[in-house]
Amino acid sequence: MNPVKILNTMVLLSLLGCAATGVEKGTEEIPPVPNLPDVDDDGDGYSELEGDCDDTENLVSPDSIEITETLTGEAEGVDNNCNGEIDEYQACDSSLDDDDSNDYAKAMGACGDYLKGTEMTTPFALWNSPRAIEQSFGNNFPREGQQMAILSTGKAKEDASKRTGHEYGFAGDTEHPFPQPAPNDSCGIADPTAVSDLTSFKLELVVPRNAQAFAFDFSFFTAEYPHFVCKEFDDTFLALLDTGDGVKRNISFDENGNPATVNAGFFDVCKVSDDDPRCKGTEELQGLNFATDEGGATGWLSTIAPVSPGASITLEFFIFDEGDAILDSFVLLDHFRWLAEPVDGPVTID
Repeated sequence: MNPVKILNTMVLLSLLGCAATGVEKGTEEIPPVPNLPDVDDDGDGYSELEGDCDDTENLVSPDSIEITETLTGEAEGVDNNCNGEIDEYQACDSSLDDDDSNDYAKAMGACGDYLKGTEMTTPFALWNSPRAIEQSFGNNFPREGQQMAILSTGKAKEDASKRTGHEYGFAGDTEHPFPQPAPNDSCGIADPTAVSDLTSFKLELVVPRNAQAFAFDFSFFTAEYPHFVCKEFDDTFLALLDTGDGVKRNISFDENGNPATVNAGFFDVCKVSDDDPRCKGTEELQGLNFATDEGGATGWLSTIAPVSPGASITLEFFIFDEGDAILDSFVLLDHFRWLAEPVDGPVTID
């Protein structure tokens, strides 16, 4: 071979070697050569040779989870986990046991290695009656998969025809999980220090590396409407999030910061009347056997909250009676999902 060609080849290889590693040459640093298959260009721990199907996007890698929808509910259209499929969805809510707290997470759609633990608390005398995994709740159906979780201050397991919300309360004071001073809602009534019929469900989660937010859907029902609007008898649903700093924050609230109660701004499933401009109709109450012209709900809503990738978080749902233990309330929980988009929040939307 021509000695000149050999020399030129050696010089070229030397330059390429420096470029590929970013070695300084003189006083200047030569940047890495992009798109080499054995180089991790996006810093996610994987090169193309190691299975990274998009080495320009840090949130796409074999260690990522598949995220199936955007913040607005549209198909995301990305192969997040590099398995060759886009937006693949696998429901995990079939063949569930409603005496197993882990299955309530599955009923919501929360399953996978990111779920680290669950815990259910119910009133002693009612034991497991205030919780249920169901395929329907009157005229209301799951938002994803085949089943959804139900928590109640009464008997969630009863046949829909018996869910009157009037007979099954059980007194037993428990410390209020998140008391707020006046004004805590649109009526300006302070929370009591103790509540009755408290049922709670806690999820312990590790945020996937490619998730920057999560969301879940809920619908709150109560028999307190319309007689106990702006009264001390104020059943409440809370979703308390601890992002790892030891501080719990309620993340499900209306535009005025009010939690889900009979007084909330988004409480609009009720008989249309001139007395309450919020009410839009009672379709979602059909089949629940509330008394005539009584009962109301929020309808399905979505709560969205920001999180940090890799963080250990807890999400705890509460439903309880305030003021007494007579009239009952219910909350449906479903469609837990991770989101790749960063959000300002938390926020609850229709």
